[in-house]
Amino acid sequence: MTKQPPEPKHHEDSSLLRDSNSKVSSMMWDIMVITMVTLCKLGDANESNMPGLITQEITCEIGFDKRKHSVLTITLYISSAMSTILSSYISSVLNLRHIMLVSLVLNILATAISTIHPSYTSLIVVRLIVGFCVGINNMVSGLYLSRKTLTKRSYEIGTMVSGIGSQSGAGWLGIMAYFFLDLVGWRIFTLLVSIPLFLVAIFVLLFILKDDEMPDTPWYYDVNESKVDYERTVPLSVSLSLIFPLLLQTFTVTSISDYLGGGIKIFLPNAFRTHNSEVLGTDMMCTSKMHTYQFLVYSVVMGGSCILSKVAAYGVYKRVQPKLCIIACTFVNIIAYSILLPYPYNISLINAMSFIIRANYSFLGFFMMIITYNANVFGEEALPWVTGIILSGEYLFVMVSIIVEEFLVNLYVLMICLILSVLQFLVAIDFKNVSL
Repeated sequence: MTKQPPEPKHHEDSSLLRDSNSKVSSMMWDIMVITMVTLCKLGDANESNMPGLITQEITCEIGFDKRKHSVLTITLYISSAMSTILSSYISSVLNLRHIMLVSLVLNILATAISTIHPSYTSLIVVRLIVGFCVGINNMVSGLYLSRKTLTKRSYEIGTMVSGIGSQSGAGWLGIMAYFFLDLVGWRIFTLLVSIPLFLVAIFVLLFILKDDEMPDTPWYYDVNESKVDYERTVPLSVSLSLIFPLLLQTFTVTSISDYLGGGIKIFLPNAFRTHNSEVLGTDMMCTSKMHTYQFLVYSVVMGGSCILSKVAAYGVYKRVQPKLCIIACTFVNIIAYSILLPYPYNISLINAMSFIIRANYSFLGFFMMIITYNANVFGEEALPWVTGIILSGEYLFVMVSIIVEEFLVNLYVLMICLILSVLQFLVAIDFKNVSL
């Protein structure tokens, strides 16, 4: 049975002009939706990038080895991938606003508990809970942005802004670490970087974004019917089979992109620590920490690159076919890793190429987010399952990249990245043209 769009709530006449109060209300609604989603994405990015910066401080204080240190990081991403798949189901049967509220509260409680009595067992449990919440927040907040914005322009701007929050979270984390990590210690630092963001998001959800006060219908119901793909009008099982080729291509390009760009969050700190260890003449894990200025370099590479490239992507995506941008981004990855491969331990070259790879990851991520969360590309009924599959692939590939980077030397890490870049380029060449 075809799903009917909700009835508009304030269209008393057929005029295209609305009263001034309606215009303001609609505008403020979209601003609040974008703000709330961006806060969630930024907070989740902080939680995801935290292991690269402070897990070493925790493990050195408690006193367990590198293997356990790696298990803590990997646990976060396994849990995130599993919860993303679960989100595909719960987001289709439960209220998105309620899901996010519960997830945000759980995240805050788990983060607070982790600072009270840290032990290996308690940190494993906390990583499971935080990963579970990060996976749910990441997917559900993206669906919320897609379904609750009232104009296509707001959806596009929201995709850019929330994408900046998601992919520059590591930059925010680096700046916070520069000013506060040594000053307040890892316990207070952990509470500072994410909980305030989540509290504001909870306030917006509770008191502003009430479902019964949504002033208009979602943007994609205003799209001309001739432009809406046929997937919206067929059963879910048929829809998934029809969109499978595009789903597979999107999954492959996005997952490899996250392996390359997401893996930098571990690769770069490890490169800094290896460099520091060589300079200090020691290979002891707890005496080769990142220096203070390196947090700023990390911030520029991880955050500054993403902000610039995300704004650039928003500026060109209506002027250039998505397929051409995807092909260009994947080709840049091949060049960057080809340059870096002969010099796997040159810290200056690692910084420069990491900036390019991360910027490329963010640029490509804008197009993939627009495609992944777009009900007019995959169909509204299939959308939760499509986003769940794609986002779970992202977490799993980032997890694999962390395992590779923790246990292999840089040369082999870079060789694997180059091979994946070539595979990504081959898939991009055959990528289906999508009208956005």
